[in-house]
Formats: sequence, C-alpha cells, structure tokens
Amino acid sequence: ALWEENSIREYATKTGYKEGMEAGFNDGFNDGFNDGFNDGFSDGFSDGFSDGFNKGVNQGIEQGVSQNKVEMIKKMLINKIDYDVISKVSGKSLDEIKKIEESL
Repeated sequence: ALWEENSIREYATKTGYKEGMEAGFNDGFNDGFNDGFNDGFSDGFSDGFSDGFNKGVNQGIEQGVSQNKVEMIKKMLINKIDYDVISKVSGKSLDEIKKIEESL
C-alpha cells in the first residue's frame, strides 16, 4: 500500500509539474508575443511617421526654395539683367537660366 501511495504521489507530482510547465510556457509565450508585437508595432509606426514627416517637411522646404529661385530668375530676366549676374546671384548655370527663360 505504501508503494502504491508513493507511486500515485510521484505520478501526480510529475503530471502536475508537466501540466504546470506547459500552461506557464503557453501563457508566457502568448503574453510575450503579444507585448512584443504591440510594442514593436507602436515603435515602428511612431518612428516611421516621424521619419516620413521630417522627410516631407525637408522636401517641401527644398521645393519651396527651388521655386522661389526660379521666380527670382524670371523677374531678373524680365528686367533684362545680364545672364552672368543672374548666374552669380542664383547659382544656376547659363543653360538652366536659358531653360527658365524659354518658359516665360
């Protein structure tokens, strides 16, 4: 009877340990996966939005400066300013200035 009682206790202990480990692993894995996914998504979205916003602002500024320069060149051309002076002031080549002049 003692042998039988020890066997039952040993079996119950092993089974309980195994089931507890499996349940703990599954719970831990699911919690870890969900937390990692949510944190990763949140961080990725935040970083992507910030990078995209900054690039868009910088690109918009560059385009604005470029368009402003073209408008300045057009006004100089209309006022018959010398090509060399326009080139020195704007930093544009003579060919670029002539292309802008063609659009007038």
